[in-house]
Amino acid sequence: IYTIKLSRRGVKLRQGLEINVLRQLQVRDVVHHRLETCRRGTTLEELERCMAESPHYEFVVTEDDGALVGAISMDDMRHILPMRDALRDVVVAEDLVTAPVIFLREDDTLDRAMQQFGRRTYEELPVLPAGDSMVPIGVIRRQDVINAYNKAMLQTDLAGEMSDRVARVAQTRTWETVGDHVIAHVEAPPHFAGRTVADLRLRQTHRLQIILVQRGGTGAEPERIIPDGQTVLAAGDELLVFGQRPDVNRFAHGQG
Repeated sequence: IYTIKLSRRGVKLRQGLEINVLRQLQVRDVVHHRLETCRRGTTLEELERCMAESPHYEFVVTEDDGALVGAISMDDMRHILPMRDALRDVVVAEDLVTAPVIFLREDDTLDRAMQQFGRRTYEELPVLPAGDSMVPIGVIRRQDVINAYNKAMLQTDLAGEMSDRVARVAQTRTWETVGDHVIAHVEAPPHFAGRTVADLRLRQTHRLQIILVQRGGTGAEPERIIPDGQTVLAAGDELLVFGQRPDVNRFAHGQG
């Protein structure tokens, strides 16, 4: 059901793959720690004023001690607009919270997040810390989940494309040209093992960028990693590096 909702929102789905991608990401990866809250006893008039001044579509309702009571959306408010004058001095925020209360933990996967969003039309859901605490630490937005999914799928596509380049370069022992630059498949020097990409400072020292790391592969499918600054290289890693031909040539021959 929730994958249908994703599809309707413009996310391109691939059977099985999209679920795996969402399960690899956690709510803490996209949580917003700034949230709009109101106490359970907030009056209708004050709630209307706060919502009118806020960019948020939902408000998190809490106990006096900060514990979660639920959430109120603009849709919830619209339902009582015809009776607003009669209810102004009677209704408080707690009365507008819809049961059951929907929330997420920061260690939940984005797969579970989309399941929870599929239960309600909310654009934001309160996020609680891992464990048993009921005090919200932020909110997660439906669009942020979709953006994280699309980014992860793009990285998966890039890894697949780059791994194809690795295979072609390894077979032909030639470099692929991209304008004035080349992409080359080289073995990581032994002294790279145990060091992070950021620590190596290849852009400053060699004017190169590592765009893919291939690890393992003897008797099994190799692991392909799109590195960031914190990626730690291991002995035997194979690298796909990008740079101008003279710089790549010096690096490949151990002259840099």
